[in-house]
Amino acid sequence: MIGNQLGSFAAGEDIEELASDVFVALWQAGRTLQTEHLRGWLGRVARNQAISFLRKQRLQLVPDEDYLLVDERDAQKLLEAQERSDLINWIARRFRALGKGIDAQTAEHLIFTCGALMTGLVPEIEKIGAYAKGKNITTDDINAVADPVLDAVVFDMTNAITKRDYGHASELLGQLLKKQEEPFVILAVISKELRRIYTARIALDNGKDKLWLMELWGMRSDYPARLLMEAARKTTSEWCSQSLLMCQRLDQRMKSEKGIDSEGELKLLLMRLAQGK
Repeated sequence: MIGNQLGSFAAGEDIEELASDVFVALWQAGRTLQTEHLRGWLGRVARNQAISFLRKQRLQLVPDEDYLLVDERDAQKLLEAQERSDLINWIARRFRALGKGIDAQTAEHLIFTCGALMTGLVPEIEKIGAYAKGKNITTDDINAVADPVLDAVVFDMTNAITKRDYGHASELLGQLLKKQEEPFVILAVISKELRRIYTARIALDNGKDKLWLMELWGMRSDYPARLLMEAARKTTSEWCSQSLLMCQRLDQRMKSEKGIDSEGELKLLLMRLAQGK
């Protein structure tokens, strides 16, 4: 929501910091917050954070009901607005042209792993189609040769953390660092995934289902919602809130301390998260 409101007026790190502030406020509100009003409460806090940021930057606000609008629109939103079923059908047609079949669930896994941009999916589909031995594409085929987007790798990393599997989480971190991913970018995505898992934990604690989670995060498919629910079942609300605070503290240190060993600190963070400390 904050990203939608601020558009190109804020850098990615500013948006991540504002989002972290929203979830710190959620943690501080604790049990006094009525969960049936959670979406509206989060929206108001996010909106206020965005307004405060823009005022500090001396930018003009354009109010519109419950949302803060900016004049610029990101072209990415046009791609995200594409109907999910159309994208899945397009994936199926591409694989049929290669003599392969793929069901909707496996196509969802491909989108989750490689992203929803057709330009990125075309080479991945060709690579997977050439690799697959059977007539139908499987998730194992995708996992074997696909080049996953950053969000997918970090989700696997946070999922490993919830299983207390530091070894696998550390291995995935090593792969990202070898690809020259910046530590502060990795930390930002870890924080984002942990926030999503936290909301899934809140949903579970209050009898909400995946549809509530999909509405909260604006998801166009239940596939990521189901994965988040599965990850959240291995956590507690306290672990989620403490994990987010640990990420926020490290983020502040990375931005303020000169000569900090960011890669080493990331590895230490993963270890502490996996240990629940």
